[in-house]
Amino acid sequence: MNTHDNGSLELLLVDDSDDDILMIREVFTEATRLNLKVVKDGEEAMAYVRREGKYRDARPPRLMLLDLRMPRKDGFAVLKEIKADPSLRHLPIVVLTTSSREEDVVRSYAAGTAAYITKPVGVTEWQHMARQFVAYWTQVVRLPAGEG
Repeated sequence: MNTHDNGSLELLLVDDSDDDILMIREVFTEATRLNLKVVKDGEEAMAYVRREGKYRDARPPRLMLLDLRMPRKDGFAVLKEIKADPSLRHLPIVVLTTSSREEDVVRSYAAGTAAYITKPVGVTEWQHMARQFVAYWTQVVRLPAGEG
């Protein structure tokens, strides 16, 4: 299992939609091995991963769920900035967005995303995605060791 000593996987959700944040929190509650933190735009995401300001004492995420369409700094800018920073580029980023546009998929993978997921529509679909997501990221793959 790919988790911290306390048995949880540090997951940073970057999304500005209150409805989607609520749904993600709900469907991931079954996944007790996740420690979900939320920020609402790209500027906050960068402050969080760089541990700046109010995030100075935040535990570094082992994985990021990133929406593409957000205010202040969009997901593409966040992805590009993280992958250009040698101290952050190891962070796996999964795009989780409403867009199913092929150009967004291609652009995201070209920028270094680990996976691209189009947000499900119904609650059952969200629950199914969450179970598969958690199983994959906690049982199948090996993540880089996080900072303590």
